[in-house]
Amino acid sequence: MGAIVSAECCISYEDRIRDLDNRLSTEKSQTALLQAEYDRMAEEAEKRQKMEELKKEKAGIFKEMLKEKKKVTKLEKESETYQSQVDDLQRNVQAFQKEINEIQEKIAQIQADLD
Repeated sequence: MGAIVSAECCISYEDRIRDLDNRLSTEKSQTALLQAEYDRMAEEAEKRQKMEELKKEKAGIFKEMLKEKKKVTKLEKESETYQSQVDDLQRNVQAFQKEINEIQEKIAQIQADLD
């Protein structure tokens, strides 16, 4: 009887070892799946973070662009004002030049009459 008990005990240990091996294999499989899911989620989180950084950078660039556009608009208006002033000054110079020419002609006429 002792031999039968011993055989049953060995079979029982072999079954337990097989069960443990099966569980270990299943747990390794599950661990690999969980690791793959973790890696995928970590990669997705990194992509989201990069997207957020790019969105912030884009918003900053857009804000800077609007700021520069306002400067350009202001400078264009100033340029128009200065151009208008230059045009007015040129007209004034032309009018004064015309007056000077007229005065010079009158002076020349007076000198001719005096001679």
